[in-house]
Amino acid sequence: MFNKYTFVDNKSISNRASLVDADVLKNIIVNKLGLAKNSDSLNKVGDIIRRALSWQCDESILSAEINDLIDRFAPDIQSCDLLTPPAPNVNSNPKVKFERHYFNSILTPCHQVSANIRLQNIGDASWSSRTGGLNLQLSACWLDQNGRKAELGGVKPTRFPVDIMAGRSISLPLNVTTPAVIGNYILQVYLSNECGNLCSGTEVFNIPIYVGLVENADFSHIYQNPSVGDYAADHAVAYKLIETFLKDRINPGSRILEVGSGCHPQMAWLTDYDVVATDISSPLLELGSLYFGERFLSRLMFVCANALFSPFVAESFDVIVLFSTLHHFAEPELLLSQLSKLLRPGGFLLVMCEPIGNTLETDVTIRDLCKGINEQVFCLEEYRKIFELASLREEIIQIDGSSLKAFLTI
Repeated sequence: MFNKYTFVDNKSISNRASLVDADVLKNIIVNKLGLAKNSDSLNKVGDIIRRALSWQCDESILSAEINDLIDRFAPDIQSCDLLTPPAPNVNSNPKVKFERHYFNSILTPCHQVSANIRLQNIGDASWSSRTGGLNLQLSACWLDQNGRKAELGGVKPTRFPVDIMAGRSISLPLNVTTPAVIGNYILQVYLSNECGNLCSGTEVFNIPIYVGLVENADFSHIYQNPSVGDYAADHAVAYKLIETFLKDRINPGSRILEVGSGCHPQMAWLTDYDVVATDISSPLLELGSLYFGERFLSRLMFVCANALFSPFVAESFDVIVLFSTLHHFAEPELLLSQLSKLLRPGGFLLVMCEPIGNTLETDVTIRDLCKGINEQVFCLEEYRKIFELASLREEIIQIDGSSLKAFLTI
């Protein structure tokens, strides 16, 4: 049980609560969950809303997830103000710590590649790419084995989609073109000003890469399709894929863990299996228990837990499923590695509806980043590297537009 919640001060609660009309929100949630429209349901939902607005935990990105209940049900009520002017001392004396990258160590010549760099603001001032002249951005250059800048090979700088406060980390996709000449190179990544010049006194991140012939990867199990529609339609497609995939692979009565389930665990509708639904947000799980009620009690359990520190014993589950969850974890390979320990021999780990691409510049992503939620987007090569780092084997990968669905096994 995840129990590291603390209550924020009354002033903070008041500020958050003032953003919404509690009665309006209660009725929206009751209606969307199809609950009985009586005082008992409204009071229970009201109590859950108050907890969602007033709880926090020791990690800011987890607190942001917990406090995001309003947007889950009524995104039009609460919006993130992206127009707030940058702080007066923004971009002053920047300090950076580079945490990790997802570039492969061998790349083909003259190849366009996108991979994420995770970096942390360890200075005292925020970073911003919207100051109108003093912008910061993520840049890089290719160095040959003698430390000279390579003449061929390009890098497109990446701007910060939102202002990055002191102490915050973010994963930014960096789009590069590899040099034309085979050899050993360093991709030198750094924080730069708008002209691409290294910010004085800041750390650089040197990534060794060999540019040469790359062994052909196996794509025989990877299928690409057009987009299937919006978020709900994409989840419906994933559900049907899982239903078909599991039909002849696991037995009735098998146990499924759904990580990051929120209040609507998709696997609850698979009637032949026992399902444990977990999430970091206790308020969402409480709403889920109200929605599903006693009719699912015999085969559905809600457990509030941090998936990185699971309360379950090893080899407890036949299947583990994540819907639109993996990209919220700063180290996705670590999460998958931890979860794989919970699988029984011959079990499956299913990663569904993950964003695939090379930019954070979408309205929904920027909105959630602004609220403090950890958002990342990976390309196919990065997902495959993440699966490999977690020692998982790919069974099937399906890409529907910008949504990746992967069926993995240990």
